[in-house]
Amino acid sequence: NLLELSLSEIKGVFKAKERKEVQAQIEESKRTIANMKESLQHIARSHGYNTVQDFIVEYNAARSENSAYEKELAEWKRKYGPKEELSGNDLIERMMEEWYRDHKQEYEEDRYIRRYRDRGTR
Repeated sequence: NLLELSLSEIKGVFKAKERKEVQAQIEESKRTIANMKESLQHIARSHGYNTVQDFIVEYNAARSENSAYEKELAEWKRKYGPKEELSGNDLIERMMEEWYRDHKQEYEEDRYIRRYRDRGTR
């Protein structure tokens, strides 16, 4: 695209040599792209896919499944993974943080309701 744009900008009688060079570069890049596409099709067929698009669809599906798995694994590790030994105030503080993280929305709604319910009693 850039080569074609530069070709369109080359004008004049004395620019014929430059025009031919850019035209040759354009043709070479088109041949290279065609060879790459053919190579991709060959690779996809050798691995059991009819087209490259079939491979891409399957790849994207596998990628999204892997992403969901990684997310679930991180959640599982957070809940059930190895816990360090805590005692006393540190243990209580950690338990309160976990409870708050798991029940944050309910806790915030309850605080909001209590704050406005208590207004008229003052």
